[in-house]
This record gives sequence, C-alpha cells and structure tokens, in this order.
Amino acid sequence: MYEKLDKQRAEVERLRLRVEEDKTKLRQAEGKLKEMENAQILSDVSAFNLSPEDLGKILQQLQAGPVAVPGIKPVEPEVVDFDSEKEDEEDFDNEDE
Repeated sequence: MYEKLDKQRAEVERLRLRVEEDKTKLRQAEGKLKEMENAQILSDVSAFNLSPEDLGKILQQLQAGPVAVPGIKPVEPEVVDFDSEKEDEEDFDNEDE
C-alpha cells in the first residue's frame, strides 16, 4: 500500500549517504590541494634562498605597497582611455555605411 513512499524514502536515504560520501571526498581533495599549495610555496621560497626573516620583511613590504626589486625596471600601469576607444568604435561602425 505504501510502496511508493517506501521507495521514495529509500531513494532519499541513498542520496543522503551519497552526499556524505561526496562531502568526505571534497574535504580530502581540499586537504590535498592545500598540501600541494604549501609545497609549491616552500619550493618557490627555497629557490630564492631566503631566510624566514627575509621572507617576513618582503611580505611586510608587499602589504605596504609596491616593492622595488633591484635589477628589475618597474612597469607603469597602462592607463586606458575609454572615451578614445569609443570614438574608434564609432569610426569603425561608420565604415560599414
């Protein structure tokens, strides 16, 4: 008499179990990603032969603003003039007429 309800309840329970399994897999994947990110950071820092103190100083400087790096010319940010781009588009549109 309640076969449909029983089937639906079983389906809901099956899906609950699947969701829990997927949550566990997600937590494991997130943990592995974090480990890989940390390993990459350590590898990158090691490549520069920095002491923990030097790294701390560099990170503090980065938080404060742009950092000058000896031997590397700073790049000026490109300023985009949207008004002139609009004029260029209008000129392009007029060519079709």
